[in-house]
Amino acid sequence: MAQRHDRPAQAPGSNFVEPRFDDQFDEATFLTVLAETAEALQQKGIPHLFMGGVSSAAYGRPRWTRDIDVFVRPEDAGLALDALAASGFRTEQTYPDWLYKAWKDGVDVDVVFSSTGGILLDDEMLERAAVESYLGTDVPVLPPEDLLVIKALAHDEHMPRHWHDGLAVIARSRLDWDYLVRRARRHGARRVLSLLLYAQSNDLVVPNGPVRALFEEVFADWPEPGPRGESERVMSDADAYVAERVRTALAEDPRVGELGIAVSVEDGRLVLTGEVAIPERRAAVEAVAREEAPGREIDNRVSALALGGPGEPETLG
Repeated sequence: MAQRHDRPAQAPGSNFVEPRFDDQFDEATFLTVLAETAEALQQKGIPHLFMGGVSSAAYGRPRWTRDIDVFVRPEDAGLALDALAASGFRTEQTYPDWLYKAWKDGVDVDVVFSSTGGILLDDEMLERAAVESYLGTDVPVLPPEDLLVIKALAHDEHMPRHWHDGLAVIARSRLDWDYLVRRARRHGARRVLSLLLYAQSNDLVVPNGPVRALFEEVFADWPEPGPRGESERVMSDADAYVAERVRTALAEDPRVGELGIAVSVEDGRLVLTGEVAIPERRAAVEAVAREEAPGREIDNRVSALALGGPGEPETLG
């Protein structure tokens, strides 16, 4: 793991916002639970990185967060919950395909093992991670580039903070742009491209190279007009419309809810690529695509991570 990074207290021109805490606990309690969460996982040798509000404040803008989000591998999720239970946390296997929960002294701890878009904790994230300070408590946090991808994917109408967290990361962090492009190509190239373009429009420093690379990634399957001119372009426009309609449905349909599924058209076939947590969700991806594009041949190249059975939900004292 990389060494701790020292960062400026505030980005030039930004408005500093002191973190606030919920009425049910104070700052000292939150920081104690944060330290105890890290210690419990570290003592058991469970690879983990903090994400969510803690990492957003470390890399971007200081802001209030009411819970602690810690990222672990899917195969370590049960072990992480056991480690927290042994340290006095109340625990629950809340959502077997992506998130477990723990509580202590009124503070929520989300144990995330499949983030938005099917993003999983991997070796490269762990190698690039750094120890950062959150209000004086040092914890290992997600690399800023991976945090940026997750923020771009998680942004929604009812959660606009993710978009602005991402902009703050761009403003305050020294990003490895090549690594960011590589990660965005795997998950959410279109969303990350949108965020980078918006950042440029707000005069944040974003090199043109990453924007161009992601633009070419997103529109690689967009054909140039052929010798038959306008009639061929109309056909390609129709394919693009169908692909975008399916992509939107995959993001919004509650059976799927995946933002990282790429949809393209090859020789009239609808091609689906990406990664989901469980085989059932892979099947749901194909079902939604067939509903949105009836009559189209579907080439489902989405892969599913094989997870072991989580067992029955439990509550430990």
